[in-house]
Order: sequence, then C-alpha cells, then structure tokens
Amino acid sequence: MTTTTETADRLLTEVERQQKYLAKLPKDYKFPLFNAAQALESQRRSGYRSTASAAREIVDNAIEAGATRVNIAFERPKVLKAYQRQDSITSIAFIDDGSGMLPEMARYALSWGSGTHFDDPAFIGKFGFGLPNASINQTRLVEVYTKIEGAVKITKATLDARQVTEFGVQEIPEPHEANLPEFVRNYLDKNGLAFDHGTVVVWANPDRLSFRTAALLREQLVDDFGVTYRYILPRVEITVDATKVQPVDPL
Repeated sequence: MTTTTETADRLLTEVERQQKYLAKLPKDYKFPLFNAAQALESQRRSGYRSTASAAREIVDNAIEAGATRVNIAFERPKVLKAYQRQDSITSIAFIDDGSGMLPEMARYALSWGSGTHFDDPAFIGKFGFGLPNASINQTRLVEVYTKIEGAVKITKATLDARQVTEFGVQEIPEPHEANLPEFVRNYLDKNGLAFDHGTVVVWANPDRLSFRTAALLREQLVDDFGVTYRYILPRVEITVDATKVQPVDPL
C-alpha cells in the first residue's frame, strides 16, 4: 500500500528530494559514519533467511568461547493475550558455559565490529558483527548476561533498538549487575544446571521469528543445528527447549 509520503516523494525531483531530507537534520548534525536508527532498521530486514540462521551466530560465539554446553530456552506467556497461544514464545535465551565476558567486553560485544579474533583465521567469526546483527534481526531488545570464572556477580549489558534516536551519536549503555531472568533460572533449576561462568543472550519479545510457537521453532532449530554442527556435537552438547540436538547427515 502506497503512503501519502511515498506519493509526495515521487512528485519531487531528485534535488528537491535531497533538500527535503536534509531539512530534517538537526542544525548541529555531526554526519556520523552511520545513521544509527536507519542502519538498525536496515539490519533488521536483511542478512538472515530464518531464525535458525540468526541463532547460529549466537551458538558460534558460544563455541568460540569454549562452551561444552549450549542450551536454548523458550519463555512462554504467563498470561495469554488475544493473539497468543499457550505455546507462543515471548523470549529466547541462549545459555552457554563458556568463558564468559568481562563487564566492559559485554558492552563492547553489542556494538558492530567488536570482534576479538580479527587477526586469527582459525575462528568461525572474526569481525564482531554476529551478536548484534543476528539479535537485532530477530528482536528490538537483546540482553547479555555474563560471568567469568570466579566472579561473584552476573553482569548485564543491553542493546535496545527502541531507545535509539533518529539522529545523534548512539552508545551502548554501561553494564550493571543483575540476576538472570526468571525463565532462565527456572530452566537451569529444572535441568540441574549451574551458571558458574558463561553467557546468556536473551532475545526479549522477538518479533521476527520464523515460527511463533515453540514446537515449530524447536523443530526448525534442532534440524538446522543437527546438520550445521554435526561434526561439533560430539564435543559440544546443544539442546533446544529440552530437546538434545543429534548429528544429521544432510545426504
């Protein structure tokens, strides 16, 4: 459906269109390399064909961090809304037992280009785009909870696309101490798992999932991971919503 704005734009010459959009800029506009709000919206609409392909970025990060276990947990609605089913997904958590991150690294990891393996060709991901790219593609709010071995508290860092203003320089907020979300704690308790060190990436209220019900999304992730990580599964256990991923021969 064509909007009034789109129709009006088509009536303008190219120079008039440029003048129109330049007039929207604040007088003190600094012309940053990226327009944060527009860049985020562009990233949300490109790059991943499915939730499974986006989720692989988070699993890859966990494997690179030395995880021997990656659990994907789904949160279901406590109170159903008109459009929801009991099996709807309200949040997804990727829980690993890797090395975890220092507080400032958790903050840094949510910015684009923040990889720590840029000069090491042996790693799966080197460029630091996976975590923010994949997360924003699926949700407007991603939370990272992390803890290194020996740390007393858990650190939480957040990227909230809803808070990004149209203009101006954008920053990742400072991380702070926090408890794991209730559904993550319940999942760990139910499965007898500890969180002594590692990282939990939470996609809160995801709005671009391939499937909105747990049963269908679980099936997609289990099948996809079974093929993708078939040679890694003997040393890294991956579980999706309490279903263990098994190696799958694509042939």
